[in-house]
Amino acid sequence: MDKPALFDSQNSKSGRDSVVDWLNGRYGYSGLVHRLDFGTSGLLVCAKTPESANKLTKQMTDGLINRTYLCVTFGRLPADQGEFTDLIDGKPAATRFKVLERFPNATLTEVVLDTGRKHQIRRHFAQAGHPLLGDHLYKSKGSDRLFHRPALHARKLCIENQEYTSPLPEDLESLLSKLRAIRS
Repeated sequence: MDKPALFDSQNSKSGRDSVVDWLNGRYGYSGLVHRLDFGTSGLLVCAKTPESANKLTKQMTDGLINRTYLCVTFGRLPADQGEFTDLIDGKPAATRFKVLERFPNATLTEVVLDTGRKHQIRRHFAQAGHPLLGDHLYKSKGSDRLFHRPALHARKLCIENQEYTSPLPEDLESLLSKLRAIRS
């Protein structure tokens, strides 16, 4: 499923509609295998039956589902590629990244998750001093004023040799156009 930004993956205290509500309405079952934060757009792994949910959850836990994200970080990342392995909530967390494009004070980065911890990408980049643009939770130096949500998009999923992709949403395309115009 391709989740829009500013839409809940699962039911929250806010009472807003969610992906789980949509799945229950359409299939009578909420087979959400993993979640994306409210502000994150892109691909989610969902299942139509409890059996397929169990199979996909095991594949996710075993690292057999590859997840690739695009994000825009505050500042210029010094390395062209790298890996964060800082613990998150006392558990191992591995985030690999590759710089795709640099701007005067931002970086477009491709990110691959080897683990799946809560806010993993957002936390790792913030700990490195490069929070995501628009991230109100893990902010620094005004980066949360440059975009209206965390600049994070779940771009690609690979499941059992099948690849699924999601185009960048209009708000991120617009952000990148503005950053490119500043660079020119």
